Amino acid sequence: MSRKWERMVEKNRKQTDRLRRKQGKPSVLYSQSATFRRFLGRNWMLPFFLIGFSIMFTILFYDYYQGDASYWFIAISYFLLGLMIFFLRRPMLGIGKTELTSRRFGGDKTVPAEEVSEITFMPGYVIIQFKSKRMRWVYSKFMHRMDLNAVKEELKPFAQKNGIRWTDSTQTEAQSQQKQ
Repeated sequence: MSRKWERMVEKNRKQTDRLRRKQGKPSVLYSQSATFRRFLGRNWMLPFFLIGFSIMFTILFYDYYQGDASYWFIAISYFLLGLMIFFLRRPMLGIGKTELTSRRFGGDKTVPAEEVSEITFMPGYVIIQFKSKRMRWVYSKFMHRMDLNAVKEELKPFAQKNGIRWTDSTQTEAQSQQKQ
């Protein structure tokens, strides 16, 4: 389907759902699983720092503040905050038909394909560069604990479909080694 047709279908779906809600009927569920793929990672550096700070704070200042309730509140709060970030605040990359979505610290950011200038895949890294003055999105296997090979398999057709320049340094390294 063309993008114009997709926009028209989406507009009509929203109107139908709005009308059904006014009538007291449940909205029609549409499956987005085929059109939107989400990759979740695991953030470990900030939680590691917060839990380490909590343990260090507890060990270093135990003799001075052991009777103070705020001392224990601070130590336990940092520990729980680290655990919450580790289990709840996971890095995410969503790949739709014409948009990319990423979870940033301030919330989820969605960027249309027209604003993406280049997608680069290197061993252990995926870099998404934008045309505007936004920062680039960098996903590393070490930092984000994400399956980057699966991300590569989804991003490559996305880049080809939307006319985005795709650079795969693993192929260029293999080709240069074959020439030698």
